[in-house]
Amino acid sequence: AAQPTAAPTTPVAPAAAPAPPPVPQRAGLPGGVASASPVARALAWFLALSGTDAEHADTEFLSAGFDSVGLVGLSDRLSREHGLSLYPTVFFEYPTPRSFAQHLVDEAPDFVASLAAPPAGPATAPDPTPE
Repeated sequence: AAQPTAAPTTPVAPAAAPAPPPVPQRAGLPGGVASASPVARALAWFLALSGTDAEHADTEFLSAGFDSVGLVGLSDRLSREHGLSLYPTVFFEYPTPRSFAQHLVDEAPDFVASLAAPPAGPATAPDPTPE
């Protein structure tokens, strides 16, 4: 008597992970920054300001080379130079540049709307001017 055999199966290749959405480059966005979504504009601005490569938009700050002291300094700088009200814990609550950009859109939509174009290249700290 023949033994029952299982139905022939076709090997299933593992599903490829979906490609991440394109990340805007710091030099500008296709179609102009004004036509970019608010999150894309905020992300491009933040990447340029922080000197973070676009490939790290979804990398946690601590994994991308930031330390807690640097993140505190960055939150202070953003608050002081751009009129944002940020607590140093913001980068732990929103641990990637993309999640921080979404936070800016949600919490400071007028600021994000005012972003004309991201600075070209990594930003350097401006020379302090006497007040």
